[in-house]
Amino acid sequence: MVKTVTFMLNITFYALLSIGMLFYSTNVYCLTLIAHPDTPSTLNAQQVKRIFTGKQRQFDDGSSVTPVNQPEGSVARAQFDSLVLGRSTSQITAYWSKRVFTGKGQPPVVVASDVEMLSYVQSTPGSVGYLSDNVEPKKVRVITLTN
Repeated sequence: MVKTVTFMLNITFYALLSIGMLFYSTNVYCLTLIAHPDTPSTLNAQQVKRIFTGKQRQFDDGSSVTPVNQPEGSVARAQFDSLVLGRSTSQITAYWSKRVFTGKGQPPVVVASDVEMLSYVQSTPGSVGYLSDNVEPKKVRVITLTN
């Protein structure tokens, strides 16, 4: 009797799990890295990481770079911090708190939305930011990451 009940519970659990998987959507969140139109068209992943951690303040041609972030709590910011910087947003926030406290730098400019990101990057030479995948990158340079 106990084996039958356990077997039935297992079947019920896996049936519910299977049904749940049918309705579960695995959204892969994509980001578009953008820059002011006058910036280089390619950057490697290490350069982007160095730019957004304040370790690289100029492009290879010597022009200054201004990193621009989405707000904390946004999906785009969480994805960028995780996929590009390799850390959680809270780890990045702690990193910048330490750098600011020790006088070693200022965190990236933060904008409130994709619309503000697009506007800021369009109008600010040297700026680099990112957009959610559902926003068309108009009048900016789309950056291709190279290895």
